[in-house]
Amino acid sequence: MGTGAFDVFDFVSGLVLSEIEQEQTGLRPSAEMVEITACRLLPVNLLGPVATGQAMTSEVFDGIVDMVKRQKARVAIDRLKDHEARCRESMAYTPARQQAD
Repeated sequence: MGTGAFDVFDFVSGLVLSEIEQEQTGLRPSAEMVEITACRLLPVNLLGPVATGQAMTSEVFDGIVDMVKRQKARVAIDRLKDHEARCRESMAYTPARQQAD
């Protein structure tokens, strides 16, 4: 468990970086999307070491949880960017409607 000051610093830094990213991209994932992303990141990152037989100490577990907390908003933004790019791409490839003669 980290110190209170460090946790506050991480929280504020994350907020500032998130705002900068949002201003640059114009994208803002919903709070639900960020938390769903965290729910996906946590087991994905926990199962790797478990599947390979590595010991899961409390320090390793806490490190993974902290990493998920720090990365969830960025990963949600990345997924939102990917989704929008796929939508734009699929719209670009939609055949034009033929006009009736």
